[in-house]
Order: sequence, then C-alpha cells, then structure tokens
Amino acid sequence: MRSRVFAVLVSRNASKVLPRTLEALAAGTKRPDTIVGVDTASSDDSANLMREHVDTVVKLRSKLSYGQAAAQGVAELPDAEDGDWLWLLAHDAAPEPDALAQLTSSAEANRHLAIIGPKVMRVGDARTINEFGQTMTPFGNAVRLAAGELDQGQYDSRSDVLGVAETGLLIRRDVFEELGGFDPALMTVDAGLDLGVRARLAGHQVALQPRARIQRNGGPELFSARSLSDASLTAVRRRAQLHRRFAYANAFALILHWLLALPLALIRGVGHVLAKRPAALISEFSAALAAMFGFRNITNARRRIRTTRTSSWTTLSSLRIDWRTLRARRRLVGDDVVENATDADDLVGFAQGGALWVFAFALLAGVITNIGIVTSARITGGALLPLGSFTDMWSGALFGDRDLLGSFPGPADPFSVVVALLGSLTFWQPSQAIVLLLVLAPALSTVTVWLLVRRLTRVVWAPVVAAAVWAFSPSLFAGIVDGRIGAVLAHVTLPLVAYGLIRARDSWRGVATGSLALAIVLAGAPSLLPAALAAVAVAAIWFLTRVRPGGAFRAVAMLVPAAALFTPLVWAHSEAGHWLAALADPGIPLGYDIPDALVLATGYPDAALATLSPLLSGMEIAGTVWPVWLTIGLAAPLVLAAFAAPFVRALPGVAGVAVALTGFATAVAASRIAVAFEGDTEVFIWTGPGLSLTTLGLVIAAMITIGVLAERSAAVNIIVTLCSAVTGIALVIGAAMTPSVVQPEPERSMPALVVAAADEQPHVGTLVIEPVGPDTIRLTVVRGQGEVLSDVQTVNTTARQPSEATGDLSQFAVDLVSGSSMDATETLVDAGIGFILLRDASGAGESLYQTISRGLDERAELQAVGATDAGLLWTSDAIGEYEPDTPAWAWWLLFAQLLVLLLALLLALPSMRRGARKRVRRAPEARKDFA
Repeated sequence: MRSRVFAVLVSRNASKVLPRTLEALAAGTKRPDTIVGVDTASSDDSANLMREHVDTVVKLRSKLSYGQAAAQGVAELPDAEDGDWLWLLAHDAAPEPDALAQLTSSAEANRHLAIIGPKVMRVGDARTINEFGQTMTPFGNAVRLAAGELDQGQYDSRSDVLGVAETGLLIRRDVFEELGGFDPALMTVDAGLDLGVRARLAGHQVALQPRARIQRNGGPELFSARSLSDASLTAVRRRAQLHRRFAYANAFALILHWLLALPLALIRGVGHVLAKRPAALISEFSAALAAMFGFRNITNARRRIRTTRTSSWTTLSSLRIDWRTLRARRRLVGDDVVENATDADDLVGFAQGGALWVFAFALLAGVITNIGIVTSARITGGALLPLGSFTDMWSGALFGDRDLLGSFPGPADPFSVVVALLGSLTFWQPSQAIVLLLVLAPALSTVTVWLLVRRLTRVVWAPVVAAAVWAFSPSLFAGIVDGRIGAVLAHVTLPLVAYGLIRARDSWRGVATGSLALAIVLAGAPSLLPAALAAVAVAAIWFLTRVRPGGAFRAVAMLVPAAALFTPLVWAHSEAGHWLAALADPGIPLGYDIPDALVLATGYPDAALATLSPLLSGMEIAGTVWPVWLTIGLAAPLVLAAFAAPFVRALPGVAGVAVALTGFATAVAASRIAVAFEGDTEVFIWTGPGLSLTTLGLVIAAMITIGVLAERSAAVNIIVTLCSAVTGIALVIGAAMTPSVVQPEPERSMPALVVAAADEQPHVGTLVIEPVGPDTIRLTVVRGQGEVLSDVQTVNTTARQPSEATGDLSQFAVDLVSGSSMDATETLVDAGIGFILLRDASGAGESLYQTISRGLDERAELQAVGATDAGLLWTSDAIGEYEPDTPAWAWWLLFAQLLVLLLALLLALPSMRRGARKRVRRAPEARKDFA
C-alpha cells in the first residue's frame, strides 16, 4: 500500500518569503497528499497567501513556536494510518522540485528509518550549505556537522546522524505522536536535534538524504524574529543547551548541573568579555536563570524521555562528536556560528563603539576618588554608616522599633530593603558591597546610559558621548564624596527607568527592568517621586491616546515594585500628617551649602561646586563669580545640543528637554524644602538627584541632535565629549585633593567592654552623651557593637517631636548628669541600657564635658570604667534585657515586598513564552478555512 505524505507548513508574518515557499511546493515533482498551513497570529497577509495554495489553513490567535504550531497542524490531519509520513516546513524553507521525492525514496528503501533530513542550503547561494546534520559534544553542546561550507559533495556519504534540521524533515507520523512532537521548551534552536535524540533513544533511526535540498532564509532562531543580536543569540543557544542538559542528565548529574549553572555563567561571561562581546555576559546569566527555574519544562522533558526510551544512552556515543574531531573541524572551518550576516544586530556594540574605553576611564576615576577606602571592609562618614552584620541589615528592613527604646514602632525606609539586598551580595562582610558601589559607580553608569542611548540612535559615537557625560556628572561625584549611596544608586539606575518607559510600548521585559530600576531610584532618592509619577502619567496618556492602549497599562505597571516598598512609609507619614517627609533623603541627614538657581544651572548640587572647591581655592578666580560661569561654559555645548533636539526630531527632542526641565525644577524645589533634622538643625533635601535627572534629559535630547547631525559633521559630539572630559578630570582631581568625608571605620566604634557584652547580649544598649555646646548635649542610644545604617530611618529623622520614651530618656539624662538623688538603675534596666559613654568635647563644650564627667563619677549605681578610644565609659550595676518590638506580621510584609521584586526580576529575565509551557493539543480558538 502506498504511504501517505502530509505536509505541514507553519508561518508567522512571512508575507515576503512565503510566496517563494508556496511556489516551490507547487513546482514539486511529488506533491503531498494533503498540505495543511498553520498561521500563528500573523499581522500581515500570510494566511490569505496560504489559502490560495494549500488544502487547509489553520489560523491561530496565539503566537506559538514552530514546533507547537506544527503539532496543531498535525492535529487537523485525517485519522492516522500505518505508513503515514509528515513533512514539516517553516515559511522560509523552499524545497527544490525533487526534494520530497528524494526523501520518500529513502523512506521506501529503508523501512527502519523514522526521521530523514534534507540538505539545507542558503537562499540566493545554492552552492553553500546552511545546515546538514547535527550532533552533540560529550557535554551536550549542539554542533552542526556542516555549516557555511561550499557544497562539493564532501558530506554526501554521511547517513546516520543524531539530529537534523527541524524544517524540511520527513518523520513517520506514529513516531512523531509517540515522541510528543518537538519539545515545547525548545522554541527555536536545538528543536530538531532534541527530536532526533529522543527518536534514537526510542529505538528509531535518523538519517540524511543529500539529494533532497531545501533553501532556507535564515536559521531556526529567526522563525519569529527578523534579526537577532549576538547577545540574544547567545542567550537562545545557551538556554537551549542548558535545558537539554537538565533533561538528559541522571538525577545526581541533574543536581550537579543545576548547582554549577551560575558559576559556569560567570566563567563563560568572562570569556565573552575577553572576546570583546561584553553584552553576552548578561545573556549567559539570563539564560542560566531561565533554564534553572524552568522546573515545569524540565520535568515534562524528562518524563517524555522516560516514557519513550527503549535504548541506553551509550547507544548514542558513536554518533556524538569527540573533542579531537571537534578541534580539527574548528581549525578547518571555524566555530559553528550563524552564517547570515544580515542577522547581526547593527546597533552600536559596547566594545566596538568605544564605550569600553569610557568604562575603563570611569573605573580609574572611581578608584582615584575612593583611593582611601578601596581596600577597606567597613566605611563610615558623611551620610553613611556601616551596614553591620547580615542579620542587622535584614532586621533593619522590618517594621519595628525606631527609637531603640520600644515606644516608637514604624516602617523601614524602602532604601533599607535595597541596602539589605545590596549588602547580601557580600554577605560575609556587607559593607564591602558599599565600597564596591562607590568605586564602581562611574563605570556602571557608562553601561546603563549606553543601554538607553543605543535604543535611541544607531550613530556609533552617540552612546560613547552619552557615557562620558553621564559617568562624569558632578552630581554623581558629589554623592560619592559625601557617602550619599542612595543618590549614587539612583544616578546609576536612572537610565534604566527611561529604557523601561521606552520599551513599555511592546515589551514586558523592558517594563520589568524599568520597574526594578524605578524602585531603586525612588528608594535611594525619594525626592524624584513627583517627577517619576509625572513621567509615568504622561507616558501612559501618550500610549493610551496615540500608540497602544496596552502600553499605557505596562507604563503604569512600572510603579508596582516602588509602590510595594513605599506604601508602608507613605501611610506612616500620612498618619503623622507630614506627607513631604516621604521625600526625605535616606541615611544620616547631611547638610550642604544651599545653591541658588544659577549654581544649579551649572550641574553642581551645592554652592561650593562639589569637589571643585579645593581645585579652585588656589586660583585667583576663587571667591568670584567666574567659577560658576566657567562651569556653565563647560555645560553649554550639551545644553545647546539638547535644546536643538525638538527642532530636528520633535517628539523625542521635546521629551528629553521636558525631562531636563523637570529635573531642574526638582533640584530647585529640593533646595527649598527641609523635612529632616540633625539635632535641632533643619536639613534640606539634597539637590543631587534632581540634577541627575536634568543631566539624563539633556543627554537624551543631545543624543538626538548628535544622531541627526552625525552624517554632516562630528563637531558637536567632539565638543561635548571634550567638555565632559575636562569636567571629569577636574572632578577627579578635586576629589583627590578634598579631605575624604567617607573614611575606613576604626576596628571598633565602641569600647572593647561594650563589644564584649554585645557578643552575649546583641541588643545591649549604650547611652551616648556628646556635649555640643556650653549648655547643649546630644543623646543617642546605640545597640550592640555600634550604630549601623539600618538604625537611621526617616520616620525618626523627620519626626517633629521626639517619641515619649525619647523625651523621658532626655529628662533622665539631664537628671543623671546634674547630680539628682534619683536611683538610675531601674530606668537603665527598663531601657536595656548597660553602659554610658561620654564622648570627648572641645571648645564650647569642654566645660560641660567636665561637669557631666564629675556628675557621673558621683553616681553610686554607676561604675567608672575609665577612658577609652571612644570616650569615658561607665557601666551600670545591672543590665536589663532588651528585645526589639517587631510585630509577627512584619516578616510577612517584608516577604511580600521581596516577592514583588522577585516577580519583577523573573519577568525581566528572558523566559519561555506562555504557550511553551502548555501541553500540545488542538487549540480551541483554531479556525479552519478550506481553499
């Protein structure tokens, strides 16, 4: 009985290449018994084109992968009979006239064959092999046995192989159904190889037919994409490889592979960087994470193999390629790479475009600026305190006691969660993460702004100019010098927020990336909250009215992670009737020289011109208005280029200028609003984040202008780059000349006796008394081995009135040092305070220091320890137990916040499409049309 052959043609948005494939099918010397066309939610005329040439068209509303769509087409065929064959084709695979005849002749000649693969040639170059057979290395790496070589018949004697191309193959229908079709998790790359491996394990044969030739317009990775960047292709290939490795390994090897996936990603990423492919570094990690957490995909793949396997894995050994043969092949024909030059991403490369040089100089600048702390494990000073231990960080991120006396419960700052996550990267010494941040911040800034600008222009030098301007921004270096790590993190991640808003039009991945960046930005610089809300609102309205309504929803969704972090804090401030307190800078309140609008126009966040002060102090122009005008002159080329943008490209130019003006207005407003207190002194919101936003807007707009003028003249980008270089050199030299505010923390910030007691009682309290004037003292309660950053929360620093317990303690301290006859033991025990430390004083506070010292020496209930490095120390006769008052639900609140961040992170990572996670079956939404 004659065997039936059914062809399944799968198409997606292929109106340009599909006619060629349909004409080739019609010209075949052997016609399939039935041709089923499957259109996967095309937005062009693909379905109508197929109706004119095929027997049945199945139009799907879901964008399924090639393998899943092929399975839907097979489901529409008549009932199966013995001897039925399936010929699976993608829209870009045009068979030569005798291709099907040659394939079926092989099937008739050898009844044991289950899969037969053709020789895939390049479109427009019928003499060059695109793909002819696939195999694996001993580690499971996919290798094309022939690719990019001139066809001289050198491979025509090859027959038995491990796998074939997924398009153009002829497969027995009963084998296809037995194996469950293609693996849904392998949407493009390695789908044919995996099908061949499973067929071999099920006891079937896989072979090649060199006389059956098909011309293909690209590789399998291009079925649903017009082009792929090198980084994207790396991610696709690596994810497919890891998925197969997890699916093929035994139970013990599976655990080992899973644990080694991330370390191997780091090692392979270093190799990519050395090969001048830095973008592939991120692809390695994204592919590893996507494969590692695709538990359902792995489970289904392993189950399919287990239920159909009848042969041992050792039977495949002879069909694998050994390392010696692979090395010899690479010496002859090179690595197995995609041979379609048009598939390369023509956007600017990080290394090729020159941004790598800016990265290197920015890294050097970060080292020079932080030369005093580069080798330090713990740092303090400015707005910064040490992070403490791993436990300290995460305890500080909980809703709980904020006055360290048990009477003032309140939420943690959103920045406490960000700092805890950051410190967890170096969990053995969390403060090292802060050191790395301050050192690497300029270099990291080059990467984030490059990712943004490369989306805006294809001009080679535009991202390089942007990287130079952004990395050497005065607001960034001022934040580094002052230890304002929140503002530094905000500066580094701000470009990713803009990137997310741009991608909100059509990409959830871009939105997720932007939402995480926005959460970090607002946590580190809450003063940008009004600007962020305005930007999201404008973007949402624009998408809703002018582009795509779905983009509006995605733009608003960018606020979700930030809302999860900020809601408890905003609620607490609203209950206190102090809404503006939500805009307070995190960390220790740190005053600065308030600038006027003219100084802010220079891009410098304080009246002292940040780190330029020491550089200018020895010049004759110091103290005059000339430094301000000089800095304005350096910024002028960037500003002029930015304000020219609306006249060359209206929409993006206006958007960039609007962002710059919003940032400038934010900086001016910040310099007028005081919400925090350092003692009795009001501290104004820092202007740095607003100026960072201003710089970002200017960069976006200026790069538009540079992109348009690039073909006519390179003068603009040269001038802007030179001005940025001069500014950067001046900032770095000034920072090197400035006495560092941030210093390595001493080995102990508290006396040794306190540290020893804290080892046994982690929350033991020390009442620190510091004379700051002839009749003024500053009181602080320090728990454990010293004050850490998580002890400083904005609900405290912005409080207009001290808590009840703090007020009582203040009165107690006054009575204590004034010689009152009251017994202090009970109060100290109730507060869990075991020590009293009197800090050294000088000048106006010297006489008060002596008075307090004498008063404490006279207290019978206190034992004088004596002088220490931290000051004079007394200990109480009895030390009470103190435990932070943390509600039981505080951990659930933190868990919910982290869960939102994790979901956003998973959404930001490349992942399988929803359809790939479903079992293949006839789609209920399918609609059949008959030609």
